[in-house]
Amino acid sequence: MKRITKMASALLCGTIALSMTGCFGGSKISPAKLYSYAKSDGAVVFDDYDELLDATEDEEIGDAVREDGVAIMLSVDDLMDAIEEKGADLNSFRQFTDNNMDEVTIYAKNISSSNQLLGIAAYFEDEDDAEDFYDEYTAQIKAYDLYDDAQIDYGTEKGIEYSYVVASQYGYTIGMGVYLDGNYVLMLMQYSSSDVEELLDMCDSLGLPMAEEED
Repeated sequence: MKRITKMASALLCGTIALSMTGCFGGSKISPAKLYSYAKSDGAVVFDDYDELLDATEDEEIGDAVREDGVAIMLSVDDLMDAIEEKGADLNSFRQFTDNNMDEVTIYAKNISSSNQLLGIAAYFEDEDDAEDFYDEYTAQIKAYDLYDDAQIDYGTEKGIEYSYVVASQYGYTIGMGVYLDGNYVLMLMQYSSSDVEELLDMCDSLGLPMAEEED
């Protein structure tokens, strides 16, 4: 298998691209846009259902995930089928999915044991379900109001509703942004013992609002 060298099952997250049109396009926060970013960032990517299943048999996948991250674009139905077929190898996907999703991209990068990056981009057939998913993560962001140094903002920019936070406590920095555009939702998060530069770079590349990390 080309360019696949190992993947920690706990971080095997992604999306299999059945198509790059339709639900996958149409918004700057679509599953296709996150998948494209992850690929340009050097992640191990999957665009075929069978290739994903084969990858779980490759004993060297874990190193690639830790070094480069992994992104897979998938319909939720296919993702759940893969989870059922592969069990423990893919079971960590469950916590990032919602049965109301239609398509999803999950991008995970385990930069180090104390520095992890995660992105979830989803298309929902029903806008109300997309808004519920957005509200769930916005509620988590609001909880950081208790942090003295937290940079938190909510608003709408170029038709995209957003909430974000960058906050530090106990030697760790958390950065999180969640974005809503009609039927599309994107959640980005980095948790690090140093900084959240990867998250800030991703938001800048995607043209999305995000706090600037303080010195």
